Order: sequence, then C-alpha cells, then structure tokens
Amino acid sequence: MKYLLLFSCFIFSTAHAQDERYFRKMITGEVGKEVLMKDKPVSRVKVESRVYRLDLGGDTQLEGLIYEKKDGQDWFYIVDGQGQELRSFKLDTMSGDSKLYKINIRDLSNRTKLLILNFYEGKNTYLDFDARARLYFVTIDDRNLNKITFFKGPAFWHEFAGHRDHYHQRFYTTDVIDLNHDGIKEVEVRHNGNIWVYLYKDFGKWHTF
Repeated sequence: MKYLLLFSCFIFSTAHAQDERYFRKMITGEVGKEVLMKDKPVSRVKVESRVYRLDLGGDTQLEGLIYEKKDGQDWFYIVDGQGQELRSFKLDTMSGDSKLYKINIRDLSNRTKLLILNFYEGKNTYLDFDARARLYFVTIDDRNLNKITFFKGPAFWHEFAGHRDHYHQRFYTTDVIDLNHDGIKEVEVRHNGNIWVYLYKDFGKWHTF
C-alpha cells in the first residue's frame, strides 16, 4: 500500500516541506502555543497545529484540518474557510505522548471521500508495557460538509512487553481497495494471515468482517 506523507495530497509545493516539519514539532511539543486559563486555579495548556487547507466539498473553497492537544485530551477539527468549526472529534489516548502523525486521503467512491487518521495512542507502563497506534476514518458523503462522520477503526501497530518475558511487536498492513467490485472501496487490514475488512455502508456506518 502506498502511504502518503502527512497532508502531502494537498501540499503541492516543496516549499511547504518546512510547514510539515513545523507541524511535526507542534505535535511532539517542541513548538507550542500555550494559553493560560486565568479563571482556573491550575494552569491549563493548549497546543494546536496550524490550519492545513484543502477542498473537501469540491467547490474550490478550502476547508481546514487542525490537530489539538488540550487538558490532556487529543482533538481533531474540521473548519470552514472562515475558521468556523464544522466538526470536531476526540481521539482516545493511552498517555500524554500520543500524536497524530499522518493522514491519508482517498476516494472510497465517486460520492464519498475518506480521510484515514494514523494516530499513535501512546503507551501504558503500569505492570506491563503496552503501546498502540490506531486508524480513525473520517468520511464526507456527496461533497456535503453536513455529512462529515467519524469512526474509530482498528489498531495497526501494537507493542507489548509482559513481566514474564513475553514480548511482541505487531505491524498491520492496510490497503484501500474495491474487493467486491461494486464501485465502493473497502479498507483492508492484514496481519500474519489474518484479514479484517471494513465495508462502508453509508453516512458513517461501517460493517466489519
């Protein structure tokens, strides 16, 4: 499967490479925008990426994608051309080092656009070491920005080390392909001979088998 670099499908100039490096620094905490909430007894920190623009509605108007960490939570936003929020989605985490590090943008069909978020959930080190990365699916039907839906998909990477010397690291391969030749592509996840297929039904509904 061909993985696209983060937002590479809509960054058309190599001049934007610096922006991508800046975004990576933003989500790793090297660069941040800290906002002190004075109405709270304890300081609260908010760190967000810059707005990355692309046309999601097919009308030449550029919408924006924003990844944000605030109050120990990770959020993904889609905003319109004026910066007004269209939808927001919370990403589940295991620790504070979670990060959104890549987005693949594909057409599931001639009426549905798919954004695949590659999200590192972080790690849990209590008793055993457990770290995981997961896919999230964002769909837009009929180029209608009122039809943006969000689905928590499968893990595609897992690392585990147990206190009894058990260790494994599993990387799952993913592909977007029309398996049943009906004009609508499925998301296929594979590991060690096992296959999971995510079939898109309509308006954010997925069937898994």
